[in-house]
Amino acid sequence: MIKTQFFALVVSLSFLIAAPLQAETWDTMCEKDFPPYNFIDENGNKTGLDTEIVKAVMKQIKIELTIKNAPWKRVVSYVDNNKVSFAYQFMGKPERFEKYWMIGPIRNGKTYLAVLKDSPIKDFNSLDDLKGNSIGCVSGYAYSPEFDKSTSLKKDTCKNNILLIKKLVAKRVDVIIIDLNNLSYLSKKQGVYDQIRILPKLIREVPRYVAFPKQQKEKSEIFKKGLEEIKANGTYDKILKNWQ
Repeated sequence: MIKTQFFALVVSLSFLIAAPLQAETWDTMCEKDFPPYNFIDENGNKTGLDTEIVKAVMKQIKIELTIKNAPWKRVVSYVDNNKVSFAYQFMGKPERFEKYWMIGPIRNGKTYLAVLKDSPIKDFNSLDDLKGNSIGCVSGYAYSPEFDKSTSLKKDTCKNNILLIKKLVAKRVDVIIIDLNNLSYLSKKQGVYDQIRILPKLIREVPRYVAFPKQQKEKSEIFKKGLEEIKANGTYDKILKNWQ
């Protein structure tokens, strides 16, 4: 009886030793289409500048990652309700630093206004100069304090930047507010780049962050260390160069 029990114990231990340890996996979310920062390519791969930075950090800290894409409002909702380990790429608004663990920035973007080439709008000193014009923007986005808080501007919202550019080209809005690289990438892909003119005044230089729910403090600290490491070892600069 004792020999039988001992044999069973040995067999059980051998299975435990032979079985591979299950790797830790974190889940993240980002907007469905925000090229060239994150998007799904023609082969179905999740890629983009920000996605490659996040992947590099996760590789550095040796933790597996699953990425889900969704409309921006849902991304924010999942972080608010602690349904993901983290999400990207959040603008650094003060209230977000209170609400989440904001790690980064992982990069800086630049926000401009754009019009059609034949638009009578040539320049502006302040956003007040554009009163009376319809300004296209994406629902749920944070652009600048002046723009976000304005109640006098005529804002026309849509779901994403692809639709935003289409609205401008179709003359359903007079102006759009958009990230410069995003505008360049999407308008070239749509074949309308030559129809659009960027107004000269920079609206805002925008640091973009990774947001962790407040319940995920330990994970945020691990990610922060990994981000610092890829910046120190040259991986970060290499990714930036590849997407220039």
